[in-house]
Amino acid sequence: MPLDKLNKGYLVQVSIPDSCTIDLPNLTQLAQNTGFPPEFLPRPKSPKNAFELAFNIVLGKKGMTVTPRMDVRKQKVAEFGVEPFARVQHQVSSAAAPILRRTLVEVQIVPFASRDDGQDTSKTKYLNLVKVAALEFDTETEQRTATYFADPKSWLDKGTVQMVVDEIKRKQLQIQDACVASDIRTGVRDFLISKNRIQLVHGGASYYIPDKAGMEQELENMREYVRGLGRFCGGDKPVAFVFQVAPWDSQAIEDVKQASINDLSDRLLQLKREVRGMKPPAPDADKKEFKQYDKAKSRLLGQLLEVNQAIEAVKTSLSDGLEVIDYIYDSCKSAITNL
Repeated sequence: MPLDKLNKGYLVQVSIPDSCTIDLPNLTQLAQNTGFPPEFLPRPKSPKNAFELAFNIVLGKKGMTVTPRMDVRKQKVAEFGVEPFARVQHQVSSAAAPILRRTLVEVQIVPFASRDDGQDTSKTKYLNLVKVAALEFDTETEQRTATYFADPKSWLDKGTVQMVVDEIKRKQLQIQDACVASDIRTGVRDFLISKNRIQLVHGGASYYIPDKAGMEQELENMREYVRGLGRFCGGDKPVAFVFQVAPWDSQAIEDVKQASINDLSDRLLQLKREVRGMKPPAPDADKKEFKQYDKAKSRLLGQLLEVNQAIEAVKTSLSDGLEVIDYIYDSCKSAITNL
């Protein structure tokens, strides 16, 4: 008899370290190469959020420190006796979609001013605020435009301002495509949930996956996907182990059965606690309260259906009735349907 006919399911362990960072195009290609379902890949970040976040990352609260033109530096050294510098900061001109607009402002700074008697006042001197550029982002077309202002009071050449603008644009694109470890973990977790996974250890990353036709190949694809992340991780490497639960390993089957009962019971009892916390709207409540109540009830019914699917999958895979879980399930179902 083929091994998959004897199989009682799979033990799966997955670990993706925080050092894993990959852009979405490369992650999508990895999923295609390994057969990992694309619906479990992270979604691209909102272009609007990426545009706003790029300014905060590149410029920060104080702005990006830049060096003035040589002629300005010579002039200010002669005037104040110290090297001047500038910071590029941003101001919100329009935060309403579809057109987002940010203005770049040059802050002209002399670190301290020397008096004629040679004594240091030790005070920073802010000379001018000069608008040097404006960046616009169309959230509908995702088109970026930059306008540069030629102000004779500016200390900066256009190349310096353009360097700042280019860095903001680059960071926006990087944020949109970036997939950090937590995003990738969520996708793998959702994939395992879709396979009716049972958590073997509370809060851990070890699971039991009930067997069904084609499951071995799907888990093998997942394993290759996780292992393929290794070249995008610094330091620790991601790991994914998949082991079959053999029918002659009675201890393993008993351990899986008990873990399944514990995990499924916890999920059902959590649903019952949520039911106890729900109160139906008063007869004279507005439509919004009734709509929210119905939405919450639908969510609980959907979660109950997911648990029931997991129960049936485990029963079939282990060839065990799991009678002990039926009472808890029926009680939970009754509580939700009687809301």
